[in-house]
Amino acid sequence: MPDHDSISVLYVDDERSLLEITQLFLGKASGFSVRTTTSGAEALDILSSGRFDAILSDYMMPQMDGIEFLKIIRQQDPEVPFILFTGKGREEIVIQAINNGATFYVQKGGDATAQFTELAHKIRQAVAAARSKEALRQSEMLHRTIFETSPDAITLTNTDGILSYTSPAAISLFGLASEKDALGTPLFDWIVPEMREEVKERFLQFIRSKSPTSPSSLFLLQRKDGTRFHAEISSSVLTGADGEPVGMISILRNVTDRIASDDALRKAGAKLNLLSSVTRHDILNQLTVLIGYIELARRAKDPAAVQDFLRKIDEIAGMLGDQIEFTKDYQELGVHSPCWQCVADIVSRAASGLGTGDVKFVNECGELEVFADPLFVKVVYNLIDNAFRHGGAVSTIRFRYEESGDDLVLVAEDDGEGVRVQDKQKIFSKGFGRNTGFGLFLVREILAITGMSIAETGFPGTGARFEIVVPRGNFRFRNAK
Repeated sequence: MPDHDSISVLYVDDERSLLEITQLFLGKASGFSVRTTTSGAEALDILSSGRFDAILSDYMMPQMDGIEFLKIIRQQDPEVPFILFTGKGREEIVIQAINNGATFYVQKGGDATAQFTELAHKIRQAVAAARSKEALRQSEMLHRTIFETSPDAITLTNTDGILSYTSPAAISLFGLASEKDALGTPLFDWIVPEMREEVKERFLQFIRSKSPTSPSSLFLLQRKDGTRFHAEISSSVLTGADGEPVGMISILRNVTDRIASDDALRKAGAKLNLLSSVTRHDILNQLTVLIGYIELARRAKDPAAVQDFLRKIDEIAGMLGDQIEFTKDYQELGVHSPCWQCVADIVSRAASGLGTGDVKFVNECGELEVFADPLFVKVVYNLIDNAFRHGGAVSTIRFRYEESGDDLVLVAEDDGEGVRVQDKQKIFSKGFGRNTGFGLFLVREILAITGMSIAETGFPGTGARFEIVVPRGNFRFRNAK
């Protein structure tokens, strides 16, 4: 049996010198078992005879590049950690790698010790997460077997699916006052309306088929109060003395938390890769402004003007320090979870950091709080920065909210030039725009981490209007009674 603490790595790179030094560092300094190869095709041959704890791959390789290799790996093994080891200035490759299932990426170049230390850390982190997920999967299989033989969350129905018994756990699961609320009603009433008829026919056909058991399947269910949750349901047909079906027994298990955990794990991985791009984007913007003020200070003759420029330079230097601290705070993936944030405070802080100048700034977010990723401040910052950069003669920027059914819409609008109709979807694409083409793309990705979406709904010539849809459960009002 292999040592659980040891980590085996397959490294693919067409640069033999880099293969050698990486193998030496990871092998001797970090204690990894590293096997190397110079092509994706050779790597696939190696993998056909054994599995590795992690795969490390270059991008630029002849015949088969790192993305093509990744796609094949994900078809064969969706779970094995895959780390892209790529050169600087290839952010588009990183995004493509993430979309195709890469776990992490590490940029080549810079200080060798720091680079290989980060690489070893990412490998350990990815392998630890994969091992934990596999251990969780095995644990769930064991518990599923146990719960299928327990009296908890059990329902009995007749051949038409009418409930004749519900266990105390099932009553609690569906938010019922007592068993009387369930007896005599169809089991299918607890399936969400849009899937009810399909699931009903599926179960009735299962009962008629006289199959002893059905495989455990995932369903979206609905409690008495209308809230929804995911449950795995495993059923068996009950037969009489003559062998004919008389009903069905079903065991239900709420797996909403498991699904949410898997989703959080995936989004946390995306967050780590977003971090580097977001921070680089903001720092470059501030450096541009800093250089501009330095040049103005050099040209200024009036001592008062020079002092004003120096004050602004000092403010921007402080903001750059904050950006560096921000990067430090997020070195560990998954340490900081989504949290409740006061929108008005974030809007004021972002506006103050950018400086509104002669532009009127209206903050009407009041006591609104949203449950969002800690990078939400970057969303607000980029929306304000976008108005300054692309709005033309903007005189007013306004942040407000309005309720829309069960959801809430956070609105960021200005009275500038607006967005052309043909560009409304394109502006959220990476690389689109006159500057970096990265800001609104990152805004959309950050919001998506916690289920929010964004669209531009303004009219060209009257100003831009960005609507952020915050789903029910992800917003509240501070000090609400």
